[in-house]
Amino acid sequence: MNRASVVACCSLLALAACGGDTPVPSRDAAPDVAADVADDTLAATVDAHEDSALADATDAVSPAHSPPAEPPLGPPVTPDGLPWQWVPVPESRCMNGTPTGFGVSFSRTGSTRVLIVLEGGGSCFDLTTCTTGTVHQDGFNELTFRTVITTVGASATFNRLNPTNPFADWNHVFIPYCSGDFHAGDNARGALGRMHVGYRNFGYFLSRIATTFRAATAVVLAGSSAGGYGATLEYDRTARRLAPTPVHLLADSSPTPTTALLKPCLSQQLRDAWNLDATSPADCPECRGPSASLHESMRYLLRAYPSRRFAWVSSQFDTVVRSFLGYGHGAVCSAPGLILPSDFRDELLALRGSLGAGHAGFKSFIAPGDTHTWLLTDVQLATTVETVALSSWIAQFVAGQPTWRDVGR
Repeated sequence: MNRASVVACCSLLALAACGGDTPVPSRDAAPDVAADVADDTLAATVDAHEDSALADATDAVSPAHSPPAEPPLGPPVTPDGLPWQWVPVPESRCMNGTPTGFGVSFSRTGSTRVLIVLEGGGSCFDLTTCTTGTVHQDGFNELTFRTVITTVGASATFNRLNPTNPFADWNHVFIPYCSGDFHAGDNARGALGRMHVGYRNFGYFLSRIATTFRAATAVVLAGSSAGGYGATLEYDRTARRLAPTPVHLLADSSPTPTTALLKPCLSQQLRDAWNLDATSPADCPECRGPSASLHESMRYLLRAYPSRRFAWVSSQFDTVVRSFLGYGHGAVCSAPGLILPSDFRDELLALRGSLGAGHAGFKSFIAPGDTHTWLLTDVQLATTVETVALSSWIAQFVAGQPTWRDVGR
């Protein structure tokens, strides 16, 4: 694979230095039990109570900071009888300035559980990546959705006919990726004049999801590649917006390594292009500033949500992630250098040990080889490592079974 091809297929990662732990009040709103939000007033009260308590606890240790205000709760999505329906959101914007929306597939069995999947597909932060390294650069409308969902909507975690799919009878939500910013930016004039407002888009989507599934008893926020990083960055506000319903994270091919593999110059490029500091949680000072990183964002989540579950899926030598992480490992930060496969694997194992040591609900599934993404096809979902099928491992994660463990080396 030549350098241009690597850049085109692997522009999906950004993080930097790993700092010390900052005390974070637990945001766990409730234990993992069925819970309904009775009305908009109660939902707003829960959010306001949490935010007020957290502000009081952290004002003394961090500068005043607030992410963009959440939009008001929107009207629920009404089922139209189709397997998948498109929900236009006029306020949202793709990187080319056109509006987008999201897709919903309601459970056929009346399940009160919800799977929210953030689409992946690269990142846009410089001339090369914004030209060849990002999907849906020309927008994502209903026509695009109908084309994409024909395949995606019947595969892997969305496949309702696969008896081994843990999410077969759940309600499904598909969040398209057309902002080029890991679904987390807030910069209307980003790289090459593109609009990187994935954070605001997701806020509009959440305002509809929260009212549509107000009776949800469990939620899994998932994504592959850039979508996995998006799920990580959007987890905190999702957990708050959907409280007291428990939300768990399933991140595929989106590990958050330390500076052993990452270079601050790459992280800084993305933070500047996407204005990530503005969208970080109010009580996570280590999530913003010169030394901020996605690794610190992950550590923050583990400290803030001690009773929630966080699952990582990766391959030992993921070619795409490893190649992109090479930015800064060469003579300049504008092109990827070399990261040895063994160094990438060793970092994954080190992360498993360090993150899992402080949180019993963090586990990883590491498959042999260099495949990128594991949640997009039925064949990938059936992958078996150490006699454990990925679909079974995810089912244990969903259920919180004591047999759920780290798999792979």
